[in-house]
Amino acid sequence: MLVIQKRGSHQAPAEQITAVSPTSSAAASASPSASASGSPGSSSTAAGSAGVPLDSDAGAPKLMDRSLRVIALGWDLAAPGVLANGGVSTSKTSDFATSGLDVQIAVATTPAPLEAALARGGEDKDGADVAILPLPTFVAAYERLRALSLDMFFVVGWSRGREAIASTKNEWPSKGEIKLAGSTGHPATFLALWAFDLGTIAPSQVKLLSPGAPASDAPIAAIDRSSALPPDTSRNALLLTTADAPKLIPYVAVAPRGFIEQRSRALTTWASSWLAGARKLAQDAPGGARVVATSKDAPEPIALLQTLGQSVPATLADNVRAAGLSGRGAVTLDTLFQRSWAIWRAAGVLATPSPEATPISTAVINALARAEPSQAGSVPDDAKPRDAGTQAKVLLTYRQPDGKFDEASFVATAGLLAGVFERAPLRLGIGGAAIDKNRTKKALDDVSGRFGLPQGRLTPATKTVSAAAAFVEVLAVP
Repeated sequence: MLVIQKRGSHQAPAEQITAVSPTSSAAASASPSASASGSPGSSSTAAGSAGVPLDSDAGAPKLMDRSLRVIALGWDLAAPGVLANGGVSTSKTSDFATSGLDVQIAVATTPAPLEAALARGGEDKDGADVAILPLPTFVAAYERLRALSLDMFFVVGWSRGREAIASTKNEWPSKGEIKLAGSTGHPATFLALWAFDLGTIAPSQVKLLSPGAPASDAPIAAIDRSSALPPDTSRNALLLTTADAPKLIPYVAVAPRGFIEQRSRALTTWASSWLAGARKLAQDAPGGARVVATSKDAPEPIALLQTLGQSVPATLADNVRAAGLSGRGAVTLDTLFQRSWAIWRAAGVLATPSPEATPISTAVINALARAEPSQAGSVPDDAKPRDAGTQAKVLLTYRQPDGKFDEASFVATAGLLAGVFERAPLRLGIGGAAIDKNRTKKALDDVSGRFGLPQGRLTPATKTVSAAAAFVEVLAVP
C-alpha cells in the first residue's frame, strides 16, 4: 500500500514577517542570545515575546512596558533630561520617545524626598527607578539606602564652582580644632573636610556647626554658592571652590543593581539620549533654560542659568575615564567613593566600614563606548595645563607628616590631585630640612609615567614645607 499510494505536494504555511524600521535600535542590535529582560542585544522579536508593545508611530520597540521614572536633586541636574524628553513627561517627538522610552522626570530640592522615591521604586507613580545626585551625597546616604543595593552606572556632570570654602582669613588653618559651618552630607562640607585632611587636619578635628552659624562662632564655612541664603560678609575670602577642583564632585546616576541588570538596554538608551540633551543645552543654554522653566515648579530662567553655570555636563569620554576603563586616570568613581567614605566616616557621618566592593556598574558605559568609540576617547581642550609662572599662588598643599613618608601613597595622592585639579600645575618635594633632589625627581617621574601626565604638569620644588616629609603644592591657574 505504501508503494502504490499517491503522493501529494506539501504546501507550507506562509511565513509571517514583522516589519521593523531599519533605524530602530532593535534592528541595529539584534542578537540571537538576547533575552526579554531588556539586555543590550535584545531584538524586536524578543521584546514582543515579553509582552512589550511596539511603537507604531516611531517604528521603534518600546524598551519598557511602563514609564522609566527618574528623579534629580535640583533642576540643573534634570535640565538635560527635560530637553531630551520634551518636558518632565515624554513628548511624542522627543529623543526618548523616538528611542522607545517613556520617561517621567521629577525634581527634589533636598535628599530626603529623593531617598523616599528610590525606596518606593519605579512601579509607584511617586517613586523612581533612577536618581541623580552628587557622589558625596550618595555616599553619605549609603547606609540608609544599603538595602536597595544601589549602583552608580553613569556620570551626568561635574560640579564647577558651586561649592566653596569661605573664611574670615585668606589662609588655611594649620592645626587645632576647626569650627566649620556646613550641612552634614552636603558636597560643600565634603570639599572642606577633604581639603583639611590633605593639610593633615583630620575630619575628626572639625566641629560642624549649622550652616547659618555666624563667623564669630565658625570662622570657616562650607557654602553652596547657588543658595538663596545671604552669605556672611565677614567671611570674604574664598580658599577653594570646585571651579579649582573640577573633577572632585561628579553627579552620578544610581539605580538598584537588579534593575540595571534587567534593564541595561533601556538604561543604555536613556544615557545616550541624556548625552544628546546635554549637547543641546551646551549649544543654547538660555534657550534650554527657558524650555525647562515652563515645567511646573521650575525656577525662572535667570535662576536656572546661574546653577547651570556652576556645573558642566559629562561626556562619554568622562564616563569612560571615571569608570576606570581608560586604564591610567587616577580620578575614578571607585577612588572618589572610597575617599568620600573615609572622610564621612572620620567625621562621624557614617559608622560602618566601606562596602567590600565599590557599588559601580560599568555595563551601560561599556555599551555606549562600543557604540561610539570615537567619542569614548576624546580629551576636552580645557584639560590642557597652563603655565602658572614662578610666582603662582598656592591653592592647596598636601602634606605627609615628618617621619611618615610612604612612597606608594604619595605617588597615588599626587596622581589624584593632578586629576582633580585637571588644569593646575603641581609642585612636588621630598625631604625634611632640605629637598632631596634625587628622590623628588624619581617621584615626579613615577607620577607622570603611571598616570600619563603631559610634560609641564609637575615641577620639582626648591623649598621645603614645614612639618612635612613630602608634599604636593597645587598652584592656581592664571
